Amino acid sequence: MSIPEAAAWHEAGHAVMRWRLALPLTKLIVNADGSGFCWGTGRPLITLRDSLRLRLAGPAGEIGMMSALLSWEESRGADLDAARVILARWTPPAEIEDGLKREFDAVCDDLWPHFDLVELIA
Repeated sequence: MSIPEAAAWHEAGHAVMRWRLALPLTKLIVNADGSGFCWGTGRPLITLRDSLRLRLAGPAGEIGMMSALLSWEESRGADLDAARVILARWTPPAEIEDGLKREFDAVCDDLWPHFDLVELIA
């Protein structure tokens, strides 16, 4: 998979999770260098739990909702790091990585029935 294609799947994961959470989506961009953005409106304010799910949906989309494919030792992207910070709000430090894996699996399970939509957007 090319870098721009991986970014397209990543951003599509964010977009479908926005739809799942009934949050607005105003712009979706994927650049040739592999960067991308999925914007909402900034309104309504979202819960920390929804913010966590949105963050994890990008990496979930990028790996095709196959959570076993994610290399946790090498995964330090902005979305996963932001998810770790969010989890730290209510999770003891020693439990953050396990909590992250559980939340990621739940997001993959939630997105899986909508794989065709993620693929269509990507």
